[in-house]
Amino acid sequence: MAPKQKKKQDQATLRVGGALGIIDVLRDFGIDPDEVLREAGIAPRTFDDPDNLITYAARGRMMARAVARTDCQHFGLLVGQRMNLQALGLVGLLARNAPDVEAALRIIVNYLHLHARGAVMQLKVDHTLAMLTYAAYQPNVPATDQTGSAAVAMMVNVMRTLCGPQFRPSKRVFPVAGQTMSDRTASSSRFRFVSTQNTTRCFSQATGWIGRCKARIRN
Repeated sequence: MAPKQKKKQDQATLRVGGALGIIDVLRDFGIDPDEVLREAGIAPRTFDDPDNLITYAARGRMMARAVARTDCQHFGLLVGQRMNLQALGLVGLLARNAPDVEAALRIIVNYLHLHARGAVMQLKVDHTLAMLTYAAYQPNVPATDQTGSAAVAMMVNVMRTLCGPQFRPSKRVFPVAGQTMSDRTASSSRFRFVSTQNTTRCFSQATGWIGRCKARIRN
């Protein structure tokens, strides 16, 4: 039974479109992405189509190698800043065409499995407070601090796309590991961090926005 369970976990996958930001940031650092992909055991041609699938473990190895090659401990934040609704493929397209922002977020939460199998999202709305939670439930995946940070940074971009550039979340909570003082200085003005055992949980709260989230999406 245990070997079957491990095999199932190893097959948790996501669309390549959810990892293309890694390629972009590597190029910003002047590093050949194909070299990093090969070091992570991924064929470069896998990234030719954003709808191709990779495992969570492969994405984690890729992120870990990228951090090592760039010596940038906030690499995941840079990746997330480069990603938006387009990274979610069909799910992002559906969300973009929702009647209002709350409906868009519920589409992302309810149909995330079309983009990634290995994580879940929850949206809780209570009067003027909305809390979006992302949890990657596959254990023993490398660089979950980096991929978790990228996920929440991306969702901030998603909210700014839906609500407008003036959107400001009241709090963001990320997993983080191995952050240096210089990296902490670079990111502390925007992010707070936390980690939990075997599960990456990332929280984003938006206070005072739910009334605007009932309104139509900005075009």
